[in-house]
Amino acid sequence: MRSFYPVAYTLVELLVALTLSLLVLLAVTTLLSRVGGAMNDARSAMGTSANLHEAAILLRQDLARIPIGLATKPRDVANPNAWVDDRHGYLEIIEGPNGVFPYIYRDRTGELVPHPYVNEQGDFDPTVGDVDDIIAFTAIVKVGVPFRGLIANESNELQIAERYAAEIIWFVRGNTLYRRVRLIDDQRTNDPDVNTLTDLALRERRFGHDIRLLNGFPYPLYLFDDVTNTPGIWYYLRMPTLEENIHGSWNPALIDPDLSDLNPNPDLWEQPHFFPDRQDRKSGSLTMFTDNPQFLDDPRHVRAGEDVVLTNVLSFDIKVWCPDERDYVDLGTEGTTWDDSNNNQPLLPRTWDSWTRKYSEGDDYADHKNADGIVMPPYAEPLEAIQITIRCFDPASRAIKQVTIVHRFKD
Repeated sequence: MRSFYPVAYTLVELLVALTLSLLVLLAVTTLLSRVGGAMNDARSAMGTSANLHEAAILLRQDLARIPIGLATKPRDVANPNAWVDDRHGYLEIIEGPNGVFPYIYRDRTGELVPHPYVNEQGDFDPTVGDVDDIIAFTAIVKVGVPFRGLIANESNELQIAERYAAEIIWFVRGNTLYRRVRLIDDQRTNDPDVNTLTDLALRERRFGHDIRLLNGFPYPLYLFDDVTNTPGIWYYLRMPTLEENIHGSWNPALIDPDLSDLNPNPDLWEQPHFFPDRQDRKSGSLTMFTDNPQFLDDPRHVRAGEDVVLTNVLSFDIKVWCPDERDYVDLGTEGTTWDDSNNNQPLLPRTWDSWTRKYSEGDDYADHKNADGIVMPPYAEPLEAIQITIRCFDPASRAIKQVTIVHRFKD
């Protein structure tokens, strides 16, 4: 009889089978990893889109609360026969230096300076738009929930309160979009230390504006140095953040104006700050006002970051409607209604301001008065509409998202 032996695989066959199994397992693992990564990227991009649209909704809501008369107020200020009402506060749009020129910006001396933002290779970054524009205004709630926040009482003690009017400022520092909200206490009209809506018609009474009179007019703190005619440190910082303001030792005068440690070419994707050694990497706030251990123990510290609306921002571009061009343009665009003429104030930056007739009273600004005795606003033309474009990126998927808000003012 033939002998039957048990059937078995050889060592070579086992090794081949094991290799094939590992290859199949590797392929499945790679596929699952790619699918999972794609799903995570898609989920992250969707989250970025949701945050962007939430910011757009908030901005639209704020713009809708701007008193309509502010858009036409400069026309009334310029008309010697018109009555001017300061009781609605102000509207101010500041066009940063690189707004008119997409890839270069012009300092106040007229010198063209290379576009400051670069990519990780150090080359010009075409994904970055205009990020140095600022819009500031007073908002009034006529119907609905009032603004809620902290406000000082007559004993100078902070308390939670509700007010139907607030001063709101939108700006970008680094690649973070901020929204500062300051309640307006119109109930204390006789207190010189409290701003009312009428007080805020004056630029020097507004948030982030210098109380000194540079070139005869109050400037926002962040603009140009009056002596060297170059962008000062506040141009790069835009406006103070809440984290800085609530610090116990906050004092903008303490900030060294020396720009020797300036990084002139930040990367908004990776290192977005002009002063990386002096700014917190995450928040962008100056570390001199955030590193104090006593501040970290202060109950107010928990409010740090309340003014952050959106991160990873690549553009916050504000344009105004130009009837001649039938399009939205930057303030200062040559050959348009919004040419960089600035009336009789050539040293004033490109700024649309609702203005006030109070600058025409007395002789403080006698050198700036026209034949009718009026200190003219930067632009006497009323605003018909503005367009604000917000662009941001998702760090995980590297996807770029953008939304455009159009707000029309009705005369």
